Parts: sequence; structure tokens; C-alpha cells
Amino acid sequence: MQLTIACRIMDTVNNIEQLLSDVKESLEREIHGLAREMHGEFAQLKAQINTRFDTQATRLERHAALWQTDSRWSGRMDVCA
Repeated sequence: MQLTIACRIMDTVNNIEQLLSDVKESLEREIHGLAREMHGEFAQLKAQINTRFDTQATRLERHAALWQTDSRWSGRMDVCA
């Protein structure tokens, strides 16, 4: 009788250990999947930010060139006047 109870307890413990192991492996797969997904999202976000910065840099360079040209033109007008 005691041997049967001991066997049942051991089976229950083994089942619990297997369940815990399965949960651990499942969580590891989920975490790795989320990490890959986040890496992809961050790469897309980085590309969008770089594109915006490039556009802004181009706009600022154009503005600086116009400002410099205007300064030269105004300086020449002062000399002529």
C-alpha cells in the first residue's frame, strides 16, 4: 500500500517537473520571438528616423546656402550704395 502511494507521489512529482520544464521552454521560445520582433521594429524605426534627419539636413543646407547668398548680395548692394 505504501509503495503504491509512493509511486503515485513520484509520478505526480515527475509530472510537475515535466510541466515546469515545458513552461520554461515555452517562455524561452516566446522571449526569443519577442526579441526578434523588437529587433525588427527598432531597425524600421531607426531607418525612419535616419530618413527624417537626412531630409532635415538637406533642408537646412539649402537654407544656409540661400542665407549665405543673400548675405553676399546684401554686402555688394551696400558697397554699391
